[in-house]
Amino acid sequence: MDMRPRQAVILAWLLSAVGLWAQSPSAFTGRWVDEAIAVTLEPAGEGFRVTIEMAGERYPGSAAVHEQRLDGSFEAAGEPFAFQAEIVDEALHFETGGEVFELRRSGGDPTRNPLARARREAAAMDEQSGPRVGDFRFEALEGWTATPAEGGSVALAPADASEESKEFYALSFLPGVKDPEDPSATGVVHQMLGPSAPIARLESEITETEGRRVVRRSFVVDASQYRLDGYFAASGGGLIVVLGRGESQLVESRGDDLELFASRAIYVGRSGDEATARSRPSNGIKTAANVPPFEPGTISDGEPQSQPWVGHLSGKVLTSAVNGNPRTRTLLYPDGRAEIAGAAAVATGWWRIVTANNASYLGLVIQPMSEEVYTRLEMRNGRTFADGMSVTVSAP
Repeated sequence: MDMRPRQAVILAWLLSAVGLWAQSPSAFTGRWVDEAIAVTLEPAGEGFRVTIEMAGERYPGSAAVHEQRLDGSFEAAGEPFAFQAEIVDEALHFETGGEVFELRRSGGDPTRNPLARARREAAAMDEQSGPRVGDFRFEALEGWTATPAEGGSVALAPADASEESKEFYALSFLPGVKDPEDPSATGVVHQMLGPSAPIARLESEITETEGRRVVRRSFVVDASQYRLDGYFAASGGGLIVVLGRGESQLVESRGDDLELFASRAIYVGRSGDEATARSRPSNGIKTAANVPPFEPGTISDGEPQSQPWVGHLSGKVLTSAVNGNPRTRTLLYPDGRAEIAGAAAVATGWWRIVTANNASYLGLVIQPMSEEVYTRLEMRNGRTFADGMSVTVSAP
C-alpha cells in the first residue's frame, strides 16, 4: 500500500494544527514590548481587549483573530486607528499606519528588563543631549560648572569667577509660555533684581543660535555698574531661562556662553500643574500674563489699598541708589506718563499702581517695549521701599 498520500494528509493536518495554534488566544495573550511601545492582549469574549502604551500614554482598543492574525483598532484622542498583528518566529509583528513594531513577550528576553532598558535609554540620551542636571539635559560649556539647585534649577559658575566679582548665573524653566518673545517672561527676569535695582532700563534682542530662537532681555541699572540678563528659548512646553546677574561688564562678557546654554539645554523635568506651581514667582511680582491689560492713563486698579500709594507717588520723582550713589530717577506724571533717567538717555512710558495678595505694586511699561515690570511697594517708618530697597520720593 502506498503510504505517501496518507503521509501527505497527516502532514497537511499537522500544518493546519500549527495554524490553528497560532490563532488560539494562548498564543497572543500576554504583554509584548520593544524599546518604543508595549501591547497587552487580554481575552475578551471571542476576541481581545487591547492596551497600547507609548511615551507615558495609554491607548485602549480591541481585536479579533482572522486568518492567523489579529485585526483590530485602538483609540487616540477620540479617533480610531486600525492595526494588524501576527506571530512570526515567537515575535509579535504589530503594524499600524505603515509602521511595523517587532515585539517580544515581556520577561522572555532578559535584555528587555525595564530597569535595564531605562538605563540604556538614559545612556543613549546622555550621549545625544548631554547628562541630566536638575530638570535639564545639556553638556556644560568648557570653563563652566553646572550644579543642581533647588526646585530642579541649575546653578552655573564660570571657572574664572572670583569671590569679589559677585556674579550669579542660573538655568531655570518657565512652564506654559511657549514663545520666547512673550512679554510675560519679563517678570521672571525682573524678580531677580531684588533690592539691588527696583527700577531699571529694559533692553531686548532676538537672535538665532544653533537653529534655536533665543530672546535676550536685559535690565540695565547703570551701563557701567550693574545689569541682569535673561536668555529665553522654547523647550518642553515652556521656556528655558538662563539668567546672569552682576556687574555690567562681567555679565555682558559672558553673553555668548549664556546664549549657548539657552540654545542647547533641553527641559526633561516634571511638567504640568506640578511644575507650574513650582516655578511661579514666590515674591508676588505680577507680569503681563496674569494682570489686566496696562491701559495708558489708568494710574490705579481701583483697589482701596492702591489709593494711598497713588496719592503718595503721583506727580513725584522716585530716586533709587546703588551703594549710596543715585542711579535712576523716575518721574510719575499725574496723567500716567512715566519718565526714567539714569546714566543713559531718558526713557518714557506709563505707570500705575495695582494691589494683589494684600501687597501693592508700582507697574511700569517703558517704550518701545510692551513688557510690564512690577515692583513691590512698602512703607516703613515713613520711608518708601521698592522691592526692599529704600527710594527717595520728592517733588520734581
